[in-house]
Amino acid sequence: MRAHARRSAGNRTLPAGNPGRPAAPARPSAWRRLSLGLRWVRCGWRLFLRNPWLLGGMGVTAAALLTLLGSVPLVGGALVALIAPVFLSGAYVAIDELTLQRKPVPAALRLVVLRRSPLGLVRGLHEPERAIPIMLVALYSMTASLAIHFAVWLIAGSTWSMPWNALAGLSLVTVPAAYALATALTLLLSASLVYALPLAFLQDEGLGTAVPLSFKASLHHAAALAVPVLIVLAPVVLRAIVHARSPLAAQLLGVAAGGLALPLLATSLYCSYRSLFPDAPATPGRRT
Repeated sequence: MRAHARRSAGNRTLPAGNPGRPAAPARPSAWRRLSLGLRWVRCGWRLFLRNPWLLGGMGVTAAALLTLLGSVPLVGGALVALIAPVFLSGAYVAIDELTLQRKPVPAALRLVVLRRSPLGLVRGLHEPERAIPIMLVALYSMTASLAIHFAVWLIAGSTWSMPWNALAGLSLVTVPAAYALATALTLLLSASLVYALPLAFLQDEGLGTAVPLSFKASLHHAAALAVPVLIVLAPVVLRAIVHARSPLAAQLLGVAAGGLALPLLATSLYCSYRSLFPDAPATPGRRT
Protein backbone atom coordinates (compact mmCIF):
# COMPACT_ATOMS: atom_id res chain seq x y z
CA MET A 1 0.00 0.00 0.00
CA ARG A 2 1.17 3.49 -0.79
CA ALA A 3 2.83 5.64 1.84
CA HIS A 4 0.02 8.16 2.06
CA ALA A 5 -2.51 5.38 2.62
CA ARG A 6 -0.53 4.05 5.58
CA ARG A 7 -0.79 7.23 7.59
CA SER A 8 -3.20 7.25 10.46
CA ALA A 9 -6.57 8.96 10.24
CA GLY A 10 -5.47 11.25 13.06
CA ASN A 11 -3.38 13.24 10.57
CA ARG A 12 -6.40 13.99 8.40
CA THR A 13 -9.31 16.41 8.64
CA LEU A 14 -12.18 14.07 9.40
CA PRO A 15 -15.55 14.30 11.10
CA ALA A 16 -16.47 12.27 14.12
CA GLY A 17 -17.71 8.86 13.11
CA ASN A 18 -17.90 5.21 14.05
CA PRO A 19 -14.43 3.59 14.13
CA GLY A 20 -13.80 0.31 12.41
CA ARG A 21 -15.99 -1.27 9.83
CA PRO A 22 -19.69 -0.54 10.05
CA ALA A 23 -21.36 -2.52 12.78
CA ALA A 24 -25.04 -2.64 13.64
CA PRO A 25 -25.46 -1.15 17.13
CA ALA A 26 -28.68 0.27 18.47
CA ARG A 27 -30.21 2.31 15.67
CA PRO A 28 -29.66 6.05 16.22
CA SER A 29 -32.44 8.58 15.97
CA ALA A 30 -33.30 10.18 12.66
CA TRP A 31 -31.80 13.48 13.82
CA ARG A 32 -28.50 11.82 14.78
CA ARG A 33 -28.30 10.21 11.35
CA LEU A 34 -28.95 13.51 9.60
CA SER A 35 -26.49 15.34 11.85
CA LEU A 36 -23.84 12.78 10.91
CA GLY A 37 -24.47 13.59 7.26
CA LEU A 38 -24.17 17.30 8.04
CA ARG A 39 -20.81 16.68 9.72
CA TRP A 40 -19.64 14.89 6.60
CA VAL A 41 -20.67 17.87 4.48
CA ARG A 42 -18.89 20.35 6.78
CA CYS A 43 -15.78 18.17 6.66
CA GLY A 44 -16.09 18.02 2.87
CA TRP A 45 -16.35 21.79 2.64
CA ARG A 46 -13.15 22.20 4.68
CA LEU A 47 -11.37 19.78 2.36
CA PHE A 48 -12.67 21.63 -0.68
CA LEU A 49 -11.30 24.92 0.64
CA ARG A 50 -7.81 23.40 0.92
CA ASN A 51 -7.49 23.48 -2.86
CA PRO A 52 -10.62 24.84 -4.58
CA TRP A 53 -8.65 25.40 -7.80
CA LEU A 54 -7.86 21.71 -8.17
CA LEU A 55 -11.24 20.37 -7.05
CA GLY A 56 -13.25 23.13 -8.73
CA GLY A 57 -11.49 22.54 -12.03
CA MET A 58 -12.12 18.82 -11.74
CA GLY A 59 -15.77 19.51 -10.90
CA VAL A 60 -16.40 21.80 -13.87
CA THR A 61 -14.68 19.37 -16.24
CA ALA A 62 -16.65 16.40 -14.90
CA ALA A 63 -19.95 18.32 -15.02
CA ALA A 64 -19.33 19.40 -18.63
CA LEU A 65 -18.31 15.95 -19.84
CA LEU A 66 -21.12 14.14 -18.02
CA THR A 67 -23.66 16.63 -19.39
CA LEU A 68 -22.30 16.14 -22.90
CA LEU A 69 -22.31 12.35 -22.65
CA GLY A 70 -25.75 12.30 -21.07
CA SER A 71 -27.18 14.15 -24.07
CA VAL A 72 -26.12 11.40 -26.50
CA PRO A 73 -29.29 9.64 -27.73
CA LEU A 74 -29.93 6.05 -26.62
CA VAL A 75 -26.51 5.33 -25.10
CA GLY A 76 -26.00 8.52 -23.07
CA GLY A 77 -26.94 6.92 -19.76
CA ALA A 78 -24.62 3.97 -20.34
CA LEU A 79 -21.73 6.30 -21.20
CA VAL A 80 -22.28 8.30 -18.03
CA ALA A 81 -22.35 5.08 -16.01
CA LEU A 82 -19.08 4.01 -17.65
CA ILE A 83 -17.22 7.27 -17.02
CA ALA A 84 -18.62 8.33 -13.63
CA PRO A 85 -16.74 5.66 -11.58
CA VAL A 86 -13.50 6.62 -13.32
CA PHE A 87 -13.99 10.28 -12.41
CA LEU A 88 -15.00 9.46 -8.82
CA SER A 89 -11.96 7.20 -8.41
CA GLY A 90 -9.69 10.01 -9.56
CA ALA A 91 -11.42 12.41 -7.19
CA TYR A 92 -10.96 10.06 -4.24
CA VAL A 93 -7.23 9.71 -4.94
CA ALA A 94 -6.79 13.48 -5.34
CA ILE A 95 -8.74 14.20 -2.15
CA ASP A 96 -6.79 11.58 -0.22
CA GLU A 97 -3.55 13.32 -1.15
CA LEU A 98 -5.13 16.68 -0.34
CA THR A 99 -5.71 15.63 3.29
CA LEU A 100 -1.94 15.67 3.78
CA GLN A 101 -1.60 19.22 2.45
CA ARG A 102 -0.84 21.64 5.24
CA LYS A 103 -0.15 24.87 3.32
CA PRO A 104 -2.44 26.73 0.90
CA VAL A 105 -1.57 26.74 -2.77
CA PRO A 106 0.66 29.77 -3.53
CA ALA A 107 -1.08 32.43 -5.62
CA ALA A 108 1.52 32.02 -8.38
CA LEU A 109 0.62 28.33 -8.80
CA ARG A 110 -3.16 28.53 -8.67
CA LEU A 111 -3.61 28.99 -12.41
CA VAL A 112 -1.21 26.11 -13.09
CA VAL A 113 -3.18 23.86 -10.72
CA LEU A 114 -6.44 24.89 -12.39
CA ARG A 115 -5.11 24.10 -15.86
CA ARG A 116 -3.90 20.67 -14.80
CA SER A 117 -6.97 19.83 -12.73
CA PRO A 118 -8.82 17.84 -15.46
CA LEU A 119 -6.00 15.26 -15.38
CA GLY A 120 -6.98 14.48 -11.79
CA LEU A 121 -10.16 12.84 -13.04
CA VAL A 122 -8.20 10.00 -14.66
CA ARG A 123 -5.66 9.47 -11.90
CA GLY A 124 -4.60 5.85 -11.72
CA LEU A 125 -5.36 4.84 -15.30
CA HIS A 126 -1.62 4.87 -16.03
CA GLU A 127 -0.94 2.58 -13.03
CA PRO A 128 -1.69 -1.12 -13.76
CA GLU A 129 -2.57 -1.93 -10.14
CA ARG A 130 -5.24 0.77 -10.23
CA ALA A 131 -6.20 0.75 -13.92
CA ILE A 132 -7.49 -2.81 -13.89
CA PRO A 133 -9.88 -2.35 -10.94
CA ILE A 134 -11.05 0.98 -12.40
CA MET A 135 -11.91 -0.65 -15.72
CA LEU A 136 -13.67 -3.55 -13.99
CA VAL A 137 -15.75 -1.16 -11.90
CA ALA A 138 -16.56 0.99 -14.95
CA LEU A 139 -17.73 -2.05 -16.94
CA TYR A 140 -19.77 -3.27 -13.97
CA SER A 141 -21.42 0.15 -13.69
CA MET A 142 -22.20 0.35 -17.41
CA THR A 143 -23.59 -3.21 -17.50
CA ALA A 144 -25.81 -2.49 -14.51
CA SER A 145 -26.99 0.74 -16.15
CA LEU A 146 -27.92 -1.10 -19.33
CA ALA A 147 -29.82 -3.69 -17.27
CA ILE A 148 -31.72 -0.90 -15.50
CA HIS A 149 -32.66 0.69 -18.82
CA PHE A 150 -33.83 -2.67 -20.15
CA ALA A 151 -36.02 -3.22 -17.08
CA VAL A 152 -37.49 0.27 -17.50
CA TRP A 153 -38.20 -0.40 -21.17
CA LEU A 154 -40.02 -3.62 -20.28
CA ILE A 155 -42.32 -1.65 -17.99
CA ALA A 156 -42.86 1.60 -19.89
CA GLY A 157 -41.76 0.87 -23.45
CA SER A 158 -41.49 3.87 -25.75
CA THR A 159 -43.62 6.02 -23.41
CA TRP A 160 -40.57 6.31 -21.11
CA SER A 161 -39.19 9.17 -23.20
CA MET A 162 -42.49 11.01 -23.65
CA PRO A 163 -43.17 14.32 -21.87
CA TRP A 164 -45.25 13.98 -18.73
CA ASN A 165 -48.03 16.19 -20.13
CA ALA A 166 -48.39 13.79 -23.09
CA LEU A 167 -49.05 10.71 -20.96
CA ALA A 168 -52.50 9.16 -20.98
CA GLY A 169 -54.23 5.94 -20.05
CA LEU A 170 -52.03 3.09 -18.83
CA SER A 171 -48.85 5.12 -19.32
CA LEU A 172 -49.91 7.30 -16.37
CA VAL A 173 -49.18 4.23 -14.23
CA THR A 174 -46.33 2.52 -16.09
CA VAL A 175 -44.09 5.57 -16.55
CA PRO A 176 -44.10 6.64 -12.85
CA ALA A 177 -43.53 2.99 -11.91
CA ALA A 178 -40.60 2.82 -14.33
CA TYR A 179 -39.13 6.02 -12.89
CA ALA A 180 -39.47 4.66 -9.36
CA LEU A 181 -37.77 1.39 -10.34
CA ALA A 182 -34.96 3.18 -12.16
CA THR A 183 -34.34 5.46 -9.18
CA ALA A 184 -34.29 2.57 -6.71
CA LEU A 185 -31.95 0.43 -8.82
CA THR A 186 -29.63 3.38 -9.51
CA LEU A 187 -29.39 4.09 -5.79
CA LEU A 188 -28.55 0.44 -5.12
CA LEU A 189 -25.87 0.55 -7.83
CA SER A 190 -24.42 3.71 -6.29
CA ALA A 191 -24.48 2.10 -2.85
CA SER A 192 -22.36 -0.78 -4.12
CA LEU A 193 -19.70 1.61 -5.48
CA VAL A 194 -19.51 4.65 -3.20
CA TYR A 195 -17.16 2.94 -0.71
CA ALA A 196 -15.90 0.12 -2.93
CA LEU A 197 -13.86 2.63 -4.96
CA PRO A 198 -11.83 4.08 -2.07
CA LEU A 199 -11.53 0.68 -0.39
CA ALA A 200 -10.01 -0.71 -3.59
CA PHE A 201 -7.76 2.22 -4.47
CA LEU A 202 -6.75 3.57 -1.05
CA GLN A 203 -6.69 0.43 1.08
CA ASP A 204 -5.90 -2.17 -1.61
CA GLU A 205 -9.07 -4.13 -0.79
CA GLY A 206 -10.18 -6.68 -3.37
CA LEU A 207 -13.33 -5.71 -5.29
CA GLY A 208 -14.99 -8.96 -4.26
CA THR A 209 -14.79 -7.77 -0.65
CA ALA A 210 -15.09 -4.02 -1.23
CA VAL A 211 -18.41 -4.09 -3.11
CA PRO A 212 -20.37 -6.00 -0.41
CA LEU A 213 -18.80 -3.82 2.31
CA SER A 214 -19.81 -0.69 0.41
CA PHE A 215 -23.35 -1.96 -0.09
CA LYS A 216 -23.76 -2.84 3.58
CA ALA A 217 -22.30 0.43 4.85
CA SER A 218 -24.38 2.53 2.44
CA LEU A 219 -27.65 0.88 3.42
CA HIS A 220 -26.86 1.14 7.14
CA HIS A 221 -26.05 4.85 6.83
CA ALA A 222 -28.54 5.70 4.09
CA ALA A 223 -30.14 8.59 5.99
CA ALA A 224 -26.78 10.23 6.66
CA LEU A 225 -25.65 9.71 3.07
CA ALA A 226 -28.83 11.37 1.81
CA VAL A 227 -27.54 14.72 3.10
CA PRO A 228 -24.45 15.00 0.84
CA VAL A 229 -26.27 13.31 -2.04
CA LEU A 230 -28.89 16.07 -1.98
CA ILE A 231 -26.08 18.49 -2.85
CA VAL A 232 -25.78 17.11 -6.35
CA LEU A 233 -29.49 17.68 -6.95
CA ALA A 234 -28.97 21.46 -6.85
CA PRO A 235 -27.64 21.67 -10.44
CA VAL A 236 -30.48 19.41 -11.60
CA VAL A 237 -33.10 21.66 -9.99
CA LEU A 238 -31.48 24.80 -11.40
CA ARG A 239 -31.39 23.32 -14.88
CA ALA A 240 -35.04 22.31 -14.67
CA ILE A 241 -36.08 25.81 -13.58
CA VAL A 242 -34.13 27.63 -16.28
CA HIS A 243 -34.63 25.10 -19.10
CA ALA A 244 -38.12 26.32 -19.99
CA ARG A 245 -36.76 29.80 -20.75
CA SER A 246 -33.38 28.97 -22.27
CA PRO A 247 -32.03 25.43 -22.80
CA LEU A 248 -28.52 26.76 -23.46
CA ALA A 249 -28.51 28.87 -20.30
CA ALA A 250 -29.78 25.84 -18.39
CA GLN A 251 -26.86 23.73 -19.63
CA LEU A 252 -24.30 26.40 -18.74
CA LEU A 253 -25.84 27.01 -15.32
CA GLY A 254 -25.91 23.26 -14.65
CA VAL A 255 -22.21 22.92 -15.51
CA ALA A 256 -21.28 25.91 -13.33
CA ALA A 257 -23.32 24.62 -10.37
CA GLY A 258 -21.96 21.12 -10.91
CA GLY A 259 -18.45 22.54 -10.69
CA LEU A 260 -19.13 23.20 -7.02
CA ALA A 261 -21.66 20.48 -6.21
CA LEU A 262 -19.69 17.52 -7.61
CA PRO A 263 -16.41 18.14 -5.75
CA LEU A 264 -18.30 18.94 -2.55
CA LEU A 265 -20.19 15.68 -2.91
CA ALA A 266 -16.90 13.81 -3.50
CA THR A 267 -15.16 15.38 -0.49
CA SER A 268 -18.20 14.71 1.73
CA LEU A 269 -18.30 11.08 0.62
CA TYR A 270 -14.56 10.84 1.27
CA CYS A 271 -15.10 12.13 4.81
CA SER A 272 -17.84 9.55 5.34
CA TYR A 273 -15.50 6.83 4.04
CA ARG A 274 -12.71 7.82 6.44
CA SER A 275 -15.24 7.96 9.26
CA LEU A 276 -16.57 4.47 8.60
CA PHE A 277 -13.41 2.79 7.27
CA PRO A 278 -10.23 4.02 9.00
CA ASP A 279 -6.91 3.08 7.41
CA ALA A 280 -6.13 -0.61 7.58
CA PRO A 281 -3.03 -2.61 6.62
CA ALA A 282 -2.92 -3.47 2.94
CA THR A 283 -3.62 -7.02 1.88
CA PRO A 284 -1.61 -7.42 -1.35
CA GLY A 285 -2.70 -11.00 -1.76
CA ARG A 286 -6.30 -9.91 -2.13
CA ARG A 287 -5.80 -7.29 -4.82
CA THR A 288 -7.97 -7.61 -7.84
